This record gives sequence, C-alpha cells and structure tokens, in this order.
Amino acid sequence: MGKSKLWLRNNISNFIAQFVDTSVFMILAFYSLSSGVSENAIFLISLIIPYWLLKCFMSIIETPFVYLGIKWLKSSEK
Repeated sequence: MGKSKLWLRNNISNFIAQFVDTSVFMILAFYSLSSGVSENAIFLISLIIPYWLLKCFMSIIETPFVYLGIKWLKSSEK
C-alpha cells in the first residue's frame, strides 16, 4: 500500500485495537464469578459491541486529524 490509503490502514488498525481493548477491559471489569458462562457471555457482548462501535465511530471522525498531523509534521521538517 505504501503511502496510499492511510485512512484505511489507520481505521482498520484502530478497529482491531479498540475491539481488543474494549473486550479485555469489559471482561476484567464486569465478569461475574457467581454467574454462568452463558449469562456472562450475553452480558459482556451487550457491553462490548456498543462501546466498540462508539470507538469505531470516533476513529472515523479522527481520520482528518491524522492527515492534518502528517501535513504539519512534513511542513515542520522543511
């Protein structure tokens, strides 16, 4: 891909990283030892998916700022 499709590489890496981050946090924070595995799975999925989608949305919104940052860094090199 090289220098092209920065927006795609940025968003895909963010989507994957945010899914892992959200899943690990929610499991560690909200897993109930007194409940069964299926109850925990349903509850955790109901927490993970909306928070992950929100983070994906924010990643898409931040994409123009990535390009602005690169433009600023390139101009400061000159």
